[in-house]
Amino acid sequence: MKVVVKRQKPPNAHGSAKRSLASVACSIAAMKAKKFYTSLRLRAGAFNFLWAGLIHIAFPQATIIHSRRAAVDTALSIHQTHFHPTLAFPTGGAELVAYFRSYQRLMDHWRSVLPADRFLEVDYAELTRSPEAVIRRIIAACGLAWDDACLRPELNPRAVKTPSKWQTRQPIYRTSVERWRRYEPWLGPLRALVDEGPKPDAGFARS
Repeated sequence: MKVVVKRQKPPNAHGSAKRSLASVACSIAAMKAKKFYTSLRLRAGAFNFLWAGLIHIAFPQATIIHSRRAAVDTALSIHQTHFHPTLAFPTGGAELVAYFRSYQRLMDHWRSVLPADRFLEVDYAELTRSPEAVIRRIIAACGLAWDDACLRPELNPRAVKTPSKWQTRQPIYRTSVERWRRYEPWLGPLRALVDEGPKPDAGFARS
């Protein structure tokens, strides 16, 4: 999940998902008390979904972007990524299936309580199929001016320090859509997620 904040700087969200809600709240309060500002800030993180409500309370003008992908493709990507051992979430098997379903339940809650104009859902398959149309809607939702560079993310020279650093250096591609089919005989417990995921073309249902 990504958070776009205008005129405010979001809290430092590094660390394990085990950080308590009180700790995150104190971090946000400290940042706001010191009045750190920036014209625009994008904060992407694996655990942002846990704090979406708190982020909205702290930064009500922030645009929260929830990028949704087929459940089994997401789980497979997690399973095949080497995460830092301090990140406390399962990376395979029945535990990952349970974790993913917990994430889905929490997102159902945020979807029901967050303002529709502050919470934007993007379908990954639709984004890769029609990138310009989808990216233009994202840019508009964030109140930003369009730039053709949005269609060429691989040309952005900024350093990337996440597990997605290789993907960010590639043109927008579709080879990861239904990627799970290449590994179908070996999915094991992840097979339970095959029929779960966002409905086709439903990524902007609340935009």
